[in-house]
Order: sequence, then structure tokens, then C-alpha cells
Amino acid sequence: MTEPTSANPYDAAFIAAQKERLLAERAQMQQEIANDSEELKAWMGDTDGGDTYMSEDATALTERELDMTLINNAQTMLRDIEDALAAIDAGTYGWDEDAGVWIRAERLEVLPWARHEVKVERRRRDDDDLALDVD
Repeated sequence: MTEPTSANPYDAAFIAAQKERLLAERAQMQQEIANDSEELKAWMGDTDGGDTYMSEDATALTERELDMTLINNAQTMLRDIEDALAAIDAGTYGWDEDAGVWIRAERLEVLPWARHEVKVERRRRDDDDLALDVD
């Protein structure tokens, strides 16, 4: 773990707002996981293995797989949110350990659980790709 090499660039109001957003996102993710888990339980008994209703069995299996994927994605996002909240408490919120830089506040406003800063060269290249030659 790379410790920050410079002072935290964010003011207290920004950190408080981000914490509030992260807490709201965490509550939403927890609710989504609970809802998807209930749906998954409802689908669990919907296949009988018989060939009379193979299309219904296929639908039930597809729905189960979709619910499991949604649960896994929400759990991953929940872990990222929890890590961001822990970083706020530790005073390292917004620190990109890999690059050794603070993540821009604008990026954190869009994605409050971001772990990495986007490289400037890539941002410029991506912006260039969006430019259109309009005469």
C-alpha cells in the first residue's frame, strides 16, 4: 500500500458530501442485493427437469443466472463503496495507490468510489476521438 506523498487536496465540505453520497449508494446497493436475492429464491424451484416445459425451464435458468450476475455485480460495487468509506475515515480518500496521485475531484464527483485516476494522455486521446469535423 502506497501512502499519500502530499496533503489531501479535498476540503471538508467535499469529503462530507462524498461520504453522504457513498452512504446513500451503499443503502441502495444493499437493497438491490436483497431484492435480487429474493427474486433468485423465487426462481429456485421453477425447474422440474421434465421435457414437457423445456422452454419454461430455460427461462427459469436464464432468470437465475441473471439474478446471480446482478447480485455479484452489486456485491462488488458494495465492496468498492465500503473501501471508499474506509478511506474517508483513514484520510486517504481519493488516493490512487498505483499511480501515486490524488484522483481529480471531478472524477470522484462522477464515480465516488473510483480507485484510479485516468491518465491525462488517455483523456486527451479520448477527447480527440469525440471531436467531429463539421463544416
